[in-house]
Amino acid sequence: MRRMRMMTWGGLVLVSLLAMGCQGNKPDEKNQALTAQNAELQKQLAAAQAQLAATPDARSLSALQQQLAQRDQEIAKLKEDAANRVATPAPANTPGLEGVETTFDPSAGTITATLQGDVLFDSGKATLRGSAQAALNKIIADIKKQYPGHRLYVDGHTDIDPINKSSDQWGDNFDLSYFRAKAVADYLTDNGIDTKQVTIRAYGPNDPKKSKAASRRVEIVVKVK
Repeated sequence: MRRMRMMTWGGLVLVSLLAMGCQGNKPDEKNQALTAQNAELQKQLAAAQAQLAATPDARSLSALQQQLAQRDQEIAKLKEDAANRVATPAPANTPGLEGVETTFDPSAGTITATLQGDVLFDSGKATLRGSAQAALNKIIADIKKQYPGHRLYVDGHTDIDPINKSSDQWGDNFDLSYFRAKAVADYLTDNGIDTKQVTIRAYGPNDPKKSKAASRRVEIVVKVK
């Protein structure tokens, strides 16, 4: 490409110089024709330079193509994972809560219902939104029906960002995660769950998920075995 650029520039400049050099030795008509030709060549030169400037470097183009190919592979993998999660139902005998999405840990003998913090609370707050009560009511009803008297853990989690905007309320992320978990635990016990069943745990930023939004959560862990 560099050689082509040099040839394009050199060829056009050479013709331009020849044209200008002939102007002093020819009649006026010839001078005018050469002047017009020189102007046209100058336009062609400018167009050639613009085209070369717009043409990406070969190495840059190759790197961009590799990035796009890698991105396509990542997107395809995410789609495949999502399809597998939908297509693979949990075994019929897996413990859970009716109508509530949970995960089962057979080694610990627990099921976990995850509630996103951004759904339960306003940013930097530990007061339950009214809209969160429907989901909690469903969990409470299912626990009473399927696991009465079982040990429950209410776990508070945050993202890894330090407390800034609400530093006047919380000393750190552990404070925030504790009081968010306590707000959920208080709602459970206020609505029929025995306080002796419930233990509050605050993990702060120590168990993050893949995104900050997913990391901000409260988990209700039921000991089923």
